[in-house]
Amino acid sequence: MSYHLQIPVLTAVQCNSSGFNTADIGMQNIAESRGIAHTADFIAGLYQTEDEIAAHVKELAEQYSIEEDKVKEAISEDALARDVKLQKASKFLFDNAVATAVEEKADEE
Repeated sequence: MSYHLQIPVLTAVQCNSSGFNTADIGMQNIAESRGIAHTADFIAGLYQTEDEIAAHVKELAEQYSIEEDKVKEAISEDALARDVKLQKASKFLFDNAVATAVEEKADEE
């Protein structure tokens, strides 16, 4: 469909257990379908480091003028990690987006 409509299609998949706890994720780590890896034009992996999570905790603590321990009590580590990954994904898309002109199609009668 992407080819025929000339638009990008984004999809998300999880990595398998061998891809956990590594920053070096490859095609062999895609959990769902090998077909995704073989038909994709581009594959990117998102992960978060302990340092990134700690920086996010510090940022939230400063933003809300509370202690970092209170942030950790209020928000689970999984939620903090998810926030970091979403921020990284948004930044990646924003930094790599290429604006193009919209072409008007002539009416077919």
